[in-house]
Amino acid sequence: MRQNYASSLLRTSYWLASYSCLLGGTRHECFYIKRTH
Repeated sequence: MRQNYASSLLRTSYWLASYSCLLGGTRHECFYIKRTH
């Protein structure tokens, strides 16, 4: 259960970061996406 929660939390934060990047977010967010993808 806890592992599943952490997994969904990671996915949510990843989605938020990619969404922010698409909206013209900071370079740090875009760099994070490129690094983890």
